[in-house]
Amino acid sequence: MQTATTTLLLPETPQERELLGRFYREYGRQLLEGGEQASAAATPEEEPAAYAGENGEQHLRRLVSEVHGQKARRALRAIADQTLEGSTAPDSDTIRKSLGMETGDGVPNKLGGVLTSVGFAIKRTGLPRPYTEKWGGDRQTYVMTSKVAELIRSLLDPDGSLN
Repeated sequence: MQTATTTLLLPETPQERELLGRFYREYGRQLLEGGEQASAAATPEEEPAAYAGENGEQHLRRLVSEVHGQKARRALRAIADQTLEGSTAPDSDTIRKSLGMETGDGVPNKLGGVLTSVGFAIKRTGLPRPYTEKWGGDRQTYVMTSKVAELIRSLLDPDGSLN
């Protein structure tokens, strides 16, 4: 077993309590499932139905337009870029580096805070998350289908501006 230092986010509002509650529940579920699930982190799951078909782009445009933080939109674009250009799903360090955030031992991972804006956009729109978070090894991995990644690339500039 390895030890790591982590920052535990404490909710201050009912919305944060709900969002963090779902996050911590999912994380706990993944821990309990064991190591055999970690290998699935590198393979995309089924594409969310809302983003498939002729209305997929419209739904995704609605979601990203509700993401109020430019850093969060840049993170979505970075996940999409790494999905299409990399050989494996990007991990949190890869995304943080592409956003110019610090990485390394002892550096708190603030990417979750950046992506909170995506979570609130999901809550407001009722649309599914365009990526899946997986824990594999000691890193969180962001899994996005190629189709969703291509749509995000077409909707967002690398600086996070909506096209």
